Amino acid sequence: MSASSPWLDDDESDGSDNDAFGSEILLEPFTVEALMDVERLRVLGSKVAEACARREERLRRQRAKANASTARDERVVNDRLARGLRADHWRLTGHEVEHKLRRLTEWALREAASEGGLVQVQLTPLLSPSSCIGTDTTTGYLPLPPELVCPLVLPLLEAERAYRLKLTSSMFLSRDDPRRSAGINVECLTRRLRAWGQAGRWERAGEWAVEEALEWGVEQGLFYVCEGGFAVHTGRVSS
Repeated sequence: MSASSPWLDDDESDGSDNDAFGSEILLEPFTVEALMDVERLRVLGSKVAEACARREERLRRQRAKANASTARDERVVNDRLARGLRADHWRLTGHEVEHKLRRLTEWALREAASEGGLVQVQLTPLLSPSSCIGTDTTTGYLPLPPELVCPLVLPLLEAERAYRLKLTSSMFLSRDDPRRSAGINVECLTRRLRAWGQAGRWERAGEWAVEEALEWGVEQGLFYVCEGGFAVHTGRVSS
């Protein structure tokens, strides 16, 4: 993979030698439209929407029997009657299914992003998936495989190491201060990654994603494990 990704802003590309990271790979971002075009996901989502509608109707009828109907219950019933339907008709229309599918897909993407498994990116017509071309979709979600995160973490690790060397040369640090160690731990690098880049894109990046990237970097000969965490091999190819 290239150390620079077309989904990243200029200030988020580290400029490292591409050869250090192997062959280039294509990461396709997740978008609401692209996911909704997957037939099996549509079938599954429709079943989920129908199950939720059935459950809501069952609870609505229970409240009605108990004379505990809410204002929303009354609006739902009145809307059905206005459309010429029975008061107990709960089947979803095609439009309602589409609306619920979109909301379900958006929720799933937000949940994955909040857990640090995806990062939000802005798409352009040239970079958008084919299913998004011609639409007003501008937002996608990029997965975080080690091949992507590793070249992003590498300059952060180097910067943290340089900062610590400067710190130890300008002030006294106790012998047990973790900043004296040669390695940088996962927690520190995760904090640096979350504070990096534009618009808080990486602020929810998962610690596990950084750890997997570091372990992948060790396998590739870019990093090595040492006291305190991870360090960059001094013999790696730099730009």
